[in-house]
Amino acid sequence: SLFVLVLFIYACVGINLFSKIKLRDSLNDKFNFQTFGRSMLTLMRFSTGDGWSDFMFEATEKEDCEVS
Repeated sequence: SLFVLVLFIYACVGINLFSKIKLRDSLNDKFNFQTFGRSMLTLMRFSTGDGWSDFMFEATEKEDCEVS
């Protein structure tokens, strides 16, 4: 239950920080931070180490952010 609580907190933070990143290779329609459910699935994927480095490289590109 502690792990789920930590995922819940980081999912909320991930939605606030990364919801405007354009979808590309590692962030696609299944794994993204646009909704809470998708955010939890993405964090579960990252907790196993799968796709973490790809997300880091895609998140650092500034021209891929959507400005509202």
